[in-house]
Amino acid sequence: MIMNRKARGAQLPMWAGVAMAALLAGTTQTAVSAVPVVIDLFSTQQVAADVVDGGSGDSQSTATGLADILGGQRDINANALSGAKDYIGDGVCQSGELCSVMSISNGSASFSNDVLVFAEGTLQWDGPDQNIALVPDGLGGVDLTAGGTANGFVFSVLFSDHDWYFTIEAHTDATHFTKFLLKATAHNQDTAPETGYPDPLPRFIPFAPFETPGLCGFVNPDPDADGDFKGVVSVECGSAGVVDLSHLGALQIRLNTGVPSLGAIGPIGPQEALDVTITAIIAPTEDGDGRIAPTGTTCEDFVNRRETTSDGLPVNLPSFDMQVKNGEIFNVSNPGAAFYFTRFLADGDTTVDIVQTSDAGEAYEMPLLGWQLFAIVDEGDTGLVCSLMQQGDLPNEYSSGPEDGDATIPLGTLPEGEYAMRIRMDPKALKGLNDPLDDVHNDFATEIGGSQVDHDPDGVLLERIEK
Repeated sequence: MIMNRKARGAQLPMWAGVAMAALLAGTTQTAVSAVPVVIDLFSTQQVAADVVDGGSGDSQSTATGLADILGGQRDINANALSGAKDYIGDGVCQSGELCSVMSISNGSASFSNDVLVFAEGTLQWDGPDQNIALVPDGLGGVDLTAGGTANGFVFSVLFSDHDWYFTIEAHTDATHFTKFLLKATAHNQDTAPETGYPDPLPRFIPFAPFETPGLCGFVNPDPDADGDFKGVVSVECGSAGVVDLSHLGALQIRLNTGVPSLGAIGPIGPQEALDVTITAIIAPTEDGDGRIAPTGTTCEDFVNRRETTSDGLPVNLPSFDMQVKNGEIFNVSNPGAAFYFTRFLADGDTTVDIVQTSDAGEAYEMPLLGWQLFAIVDEGDTGLVCSLMQQGDLPNEYSSGPEDGDATIPLGTLPEGEYAMRIRMDPKALKGLNDPLDDVHNDFATEIGGSQVDHDPDGVLLERIEK
């Protein structure tokens, strides 16, 4: 099984089940981010309050066409199941009564319940219907992955005063969906006096488990037990399969759901008087980890995101000097050689394709001369360490010729883990080509199984210098 690089900053183990453990692990990705996919910035104010037990609760909807909300519109619901007290008897939550309240403002969403109140809350994004009844294809097929550059939800828990259960469900349509039932732990210690909250607890919920059919029907008999599935209670899927997050129809989060009867666990009711506050929800997009770097750059320089090498050279090499004279390139220097560094996850039989493109045409792609494969190991406070596993020369039997700017590199069976590669390029081989009459920009990407798993977001410039 080959897996794209996902959630690398969280240092998640590889299999989807292991990735599920990160749903509640309090970690977040650290990849370089471009413009994120916005789920909800919680800047559009909204309040739903229920003071009557046993009904459908109080539902409220925003206006439509709002840029801070996925699909332009949000529906919320607060539903008191028991313990609410409508002393005045008008069905409206007022001061002194016992209520359930979902409120959104100033970048956060809060679900607050008075003493004795057992309630559920709902946050829903399903297009401009302005109704809490879920429309499973209401978003019309939004690409939540942003072309594969986003790989998970990111938010923070500001406060929760109990352990509690919640669901997060993603739909493509009525028959394709994935729903996780999760257990979250209290976050109410060491409150900061200046904010009234503990330090924010970052959460990263990876996309990959939502699209993993093998998890459908999973039930965890002990969600408190340490291990791959800690915090995960169950997984439910649609009759026709899992959600396709590149064609999202609806997204919904239900808070304080409790647990139905699931074999060895449940039923467990909602928590009494639960108070939970979370921050804005986004899906960061990744610019890619790949880098063109001078030959003095080590694998550790690359994976630890150092800005310079031990010799003071920039790890992210911006350009070469491409000197032209008498209608042709007569030298490429400063530097005269470089590496393409890349990183990815793998598990099993793995073949890596290095794909180079040039805006001046294929002839101006720099030949690739050799490669090294490193296993990346997290040494904690000392940072990431690289261990050389394999190396080889290019061109190889898969190359089109000695001047090939691309490479196909079979690596055989790799243990599951994260890897880096260093591929040497030869810019001087461009000597003798026709003067391109302008600067040349070359880009590099890494593919596994036909899918791009990394790239250099900047590429490298061959800066034309006329002599």
